[in-house]
Parts: sequence; C-alpha cells; structure tokens
Amino acid sequence: MAVRRYRWKHRLINILESLLLMLSMLALLAFCAYLVWDKNGIWLVLISFSSFFIMMPVVSPSWLMRIYQAQPLDNRNFPEGIRLVKQLAKSANLPVAPRLFYLPSASPNAFSAGQRGNSTIAITQGILRIMNKRELAGVLAHEISHIHNNDLWIMGLADLISRLTLLMARVGMILLFLNLPFLFSGEISWLLVTLLIFSPYISIIMQLSLSRLREYEADLFAVGLTDDPQGLAQALEKLEYFEAKLWQRIFMPGRPKLEPSILRSHPPTSQRVERLLSMAQQAKSRSDGNDMIGHNITPAPRHRSRWHWPGSSL
Repeated sequence: MAVRRYRWKHRLINILESLLLMLSMLALLAFCAYLVWDKNGIWLVLISFSSFFIMMPVVSPSWLMRIYQAQPLDNRNFPEGIRLVKQLAKSANLPVAPRLFYLPSASPNAFSAGQRGNSTIAITQGILRIMNKRELAGVLAHEISHIHNNDLWIMGLADLISRLTLLMARVGMILLFLNLPFLFSGEISWLLVTLLIFSPYISIIMQLSLSRLREYEADLFAVGLTDDPQGLAQALEKLEYFEAKLWQRIFMPGRPKLEPSILRSHPPTSQRVERLLSMAQQAKSRSDGNDMIGHNITPAPRHRSRWHWPGSSL
C-alpha cells in the first residue's frame, strides 16, 4: 500500500509537470508569433498548428519494423516473451497486446512504436543476451507504459511545437534584417529581440525536460504493472554498464556522462535507479524470475546498429 501511494504521488507530480511544460512551450510559440505578426500571428500559428497536427503522418509500426529488418516473434521461437507481453498488456488495459519483434544487433536496447490499438515492441539480441526474465519483464513493462501513456504522441506534439517555434524565430530574424534602420532607432526592444533569437533553444530544452519526465512516468507505471521496482532498476543498471565499451568498463567504471543533464532526453540512470530502489525498500522482496529467459531465435552476428532507434526507447 505504501508503494502504491508513493507511485501515485509521483505520477501525479509527473503529469502536472508535463502539462505545465507543454503549456509553456505553446505560450512561447504564441509569444514568438505575436512578436512577428502581432495578434494575427497568434491566429496564424493556431491554424498552422491545427493543420500540421491533423495532417501529421502516422507511421505504421509494422512498416518501421520492416525498415529495420526486424523479425516477428511468436510462441514458436519466444513463448515466454510473448506470454510476458500479453500479461503486461492485459494489466495495462491495452485493447491489443503489442507485437514483439527481434533485432539482430549486439547493442542492448528496446523501443516501442505505435499507439494503444496498433503498437510494436522491438528487442535486440544484445538485450536478450544480458537480461534474465525478471529484468526483461521490467524492460517490456517500461515500453508498454510508453504505449499506454501515449508518450509517442505527446513527444511528437512537443517536437511539432519546437519546429514551429524555430520557424517563427527564423521569420522574425529575416524581418529584423530587412528593417535594420528601425532596429537601431530605439523603436524595437532588444530584450524582445534576444528572446526571439533564443526561443528555439528554450523550446528544445523544455522538450528534453518533457522527455525526461515521460521516462520517469514510464518507470513508475511499469512498477505498477510488475510490482517489482528492483527488477527494472537492475535492468537499467545493466543497460548502462553494457552500453560502455570494454576499456571504459575496466578503466572508467561508474564514469559520468559528459553532456549536462539538461541536454539529455533521458534522466541519469542513477536517479532513475534511486527512485525505483526507494520503492523496492517498501515492497516485499522477490526472488523468483532470476533465470535467463529461453528462446529459439537464431543468433545473429554481433554488431552495433548505425541507426538510432525510432519511437520511444529506454
């Protein structure tokens, strides 16, 4: 019961913060439009935003899997994995369980694509090689959480807002360049000009903050599906460890990432693990499910994919 209260408290905070960030991004976009075209600019942005949103292409998850030459998994070659996905999808009240695919890459990763009624989850050879059943359940629950919470749709919307903000800023800079005499006559506020210049960067920072919040939310929702925060925490620690190269594991264990947290799309693994372990201390310890999950998938050559994973990943 304590774990449930903890989870729902932080879920509510994440949802409110996500809503605040989305509204702030929209307000920044509207303000840039106002600086460029006054009130008419706001109406133009609203019409453009609505048009882009309605006509925004919906990419088929199965088509994405074909692009990456992913192999569909079923009860013949991965029965335990299929059973896990169905159980977790049922717990998440998804109308249809996501289809599971296998990518022949040694890089340990998983990502989801699609929406509640039509979704896929891809897992790599690398993740099957290092995860036991308990950890894989946490990873799959995390991806199903992204699907349940419509995170792909939310992040697509945030990306659209950022792109429109960048467009407004560029149009504004062109208009300022064409009206240089007015710029130095004192009739134009330099403070507003500075805000217009930096508005795309502010929007991107808010978009990355939103992405980190959605990752926290997916972690919390996944714990609600598995009732096993420690399993997901162990999976995250393994993923971070195996993402490093061999020499880094030997000579730079626990190395910090160079980029600042504000420029990351995912929260630091240490913070995610800390939140999960704080819930694990309140939950009854689980000892089952530590065996390696079985499958009959033909091993593929170990190589790192040159592509970035689409959709929402760990």
